[in-house]
Amino acid sequence: MDTTTIPVHENLTLAGVPEGLDALVLSQLAREDTGPQAPGILVHVARDDRRLDTVETALRFFAPKLRVIPFPAWDTVPYDRIGPNSEIVARRVTALAKLVLGGRKEPTIVLTTVNAVLQRLPPRDFIRRSLK
Repeated sequence: MDTTTIPVHENLTLAGVPEGLDALVLSQLAREDTGPQAPGILVHVARDDRRLDTVETALRFFAPKLRVIPFPAWDTVPYDRIGPNSEIVARRVTALAKLVLGGRKEPTIVLTTVNAVLQRLPPRDFIRRSLK
């Protein structure tokens, strides 16, 4: 398959994409996500926060105008005596607000990690009511 034209499907899972090439593939998928409906949301699950930051930096290089929403994991474990870092709390709330309230006028890539995917989130309506 020619790597310059990747067909976009409603549910597409890519695995085994070499590190460094993943951001280029994501940017191409996002650019090709055009059609009569609202642009879709691509979700990239990185193995850890360091890899998330690397992919985010590469996406800013390959597609500087692309809407990228990083969603990091908590830096603490449940029932820990120490609360999560306030910067991480702010980044997570900002990401959820963008996803819930933001219009989908352009393709969006959500960058997250394995740990963040496993952590529970409040319902969409709760976030929507909290931000009004």
